[in-house]
Amino acid sequence: TLRVSVYTRDCNFELEPIDIHKEPKAFLRFIMVLTYGGPRWLGYDPNFHVFEDRVSVYFGGKWLPVVSILFHSHGIQGRGTRIFVVKRDGDYLVLKDSWIAHGMPTDGDIHEVLQDTEHV
Repeated sequence: TLRVSVYTRDCNFELEPIDIHKEPKAFLRFIMVLTYGGPRWLGYDPNFHVFEDRVSVYFGGKWLPVVSILFHSHGIQGRGTRIFVVKRDGDYLVLKDSWIAHGMPTDGDIHEVLQDTEHV
């Protein structure tokens, strides 16, 4: 029996178990997705890539080399926030990357509420 559990920052679920002996085509489809589906199907972020042994992030239409990681949240729950130092045109920048589920407030939304001193 094949059991598939999916855990993401947005949701968690389990697929119906598949008896691979009674449903070989379903099992084959599953193997084909894993084999030919590409990295995104496995949860890899296409905005990160390794060039010449250095991780780079795609931002603002350019690949920027990551100089260091300032912060990396752990665990599957939450926004998965990561903060990087990147280099662009000779300057060092701080870049924040986080997962924002549909309907959740952004950092900008939260900052705006905190600035609203009328309701404090």
